[in-house]
Amino acid sequence: MTCQTTVKISELIIPKYQRIFNNRNIRHIILTSGRAGTKSSFAAILADYRLVSDAHGSVVCLRKHHNKLRKTVYKEMLRGINRLKIPKKEFDITKSPMEIRYRRTGATIYFSGSDGIDDTKGIIDEDKPIKLVILDELTEFFEDGEGEDELQNI
Repeated sequence: MTCQTTVKISELIIPKYQRIFNNRNIRHIILTSGRAGTKSSFAAILADYRLVSDAHGSVVCLRKHHNKLRKTVYKEMLRGINRLKIPKKEFDITKSPMEIRYRRTGATIYFSGSDGIDDTKGIIDEDKPIKLVILDELTEFFEDGEGEDELQNI
């Protein structure tokens, strides 16, 4: 017998982001705010929620540089699971490859850097199509002046 805990999303994310949380009609969202503006925690809660609520979709989280993934977006996804009060035993959480897979459905969060054009090639899940892509720290993609071209190739 399992005990389920009710979690209110409205208690986890700030009001500014609540209206977009379940809006599947919005194709692109750019979250803006200052430091500690809860952008990353919102993205993590959204990704984790989608992972467990959509048995037919997966998520990809990208950062410009591989070396920043584990300490930032990956760690934030694990915090999101805790905030949603989902037992970690319901997931296969691996560091190499860096993935979080929901055991019940096989839906997965994939993590990648985009240091080169080949880094995001092949992130395809035949059984669970990618339905959400999170670009963490989007401004990093524009530091070298090739951001728009690079984003087109992702």
